[in-house]
Amino acid sequence: MLKRTSPVVWNGNGPLDPEQVASYDKRGFLLARDLLNLSTISELQAEVERIAASEPRAGTILERDGVTVRSVFNVHNLSEKVSRDIAKNRRILDIAEQLLGPDLYVHQCHVNFKRPHTGGEYFWHSDFTFWYWEDGMCIPRAVSILLFLDNQRIETGPLYVVPGSHMWITHDKWSREVKDHSDAVKHDLDGDPAKNGLVDLETLRTLTADNEIEAILAKAGDVLFMDGNLVHASAPNLGCSSRRILLLILNSMANQIGTPFSGQPPRPEYISSRTFAALR
Repeated sequence: MLKRTSPVVWNGNGPLDPEQVASYDKRGFLLARDLLNLSTISELQAEVERIAASEPRAGTILERDGVTVRSVFNVHNLSEKVSRDIAKNRRILDIAEQLLGPDLYVHQCHVNFKRPHTGGEYFWHSDFTFWYWEDGMCIPRAVSILLFLDNQRIETGPLYVVPGSHMWITHDKWSREVKDHSDAVKHDLDGDPAKNGLVDLETLRTLTADNEIEAILAKAGDVLFMDGNLVHASAPNLGCSSRRILLLILNSMANQIGTPFSGQPPRPEYISSRTFAALR
């Protein structure tokens, strides 16, 4: 592992108070309670179900059963509502710009559905591993914004995070040849973790030596702001209801992706957007 050298917070001015900004800087995440009202959540639930029920397209990711929809990528281009009400949501952008500075664009936007008993795990990883090596993002000046469309309960496979792990680059050397990006983007434990860009047990032990793993238990309408380099995972859904999350990943225009550092071809546009347009 390598110690991170780039800042976590690039601005600091905005709706978050100084304690919240300091917590994000130190821990790598911040949970904003009740950021979206229940009416908006209900509309988003219906919208993502409409998208999931549509004909499969590039960006529709299936579970290992080959039937159940695991994720749908490029949602901001599939839904006017997501583009208008979420990607350009003033309250969300105010916080994101407080963390990263102005001039942000959508790097990724997708829904993870995690259906009851068929929704599989997401193994330990840092998203920046893939953004750097497979997308050509120079530094983790990006934020993952997780909009919880359902209550995040322990039995439905909530997000687990390692506080402070965003200060370490877990893969200082890595590359892989990918035949099917729809398979590779699952980030589940299918084969050797290190080979697949995931975090192995030895690395996890190092990261958790001084920081305990935390489960993010939240309500529908809560929103998690997570540094792009934070190590996280989630377990399978063992409950009776879906655990749907709409993920909006914003990157700084000053940090646009380029040539992948792995030497492999870039990932498809539906996974990592190369349409660089500031949201405001």
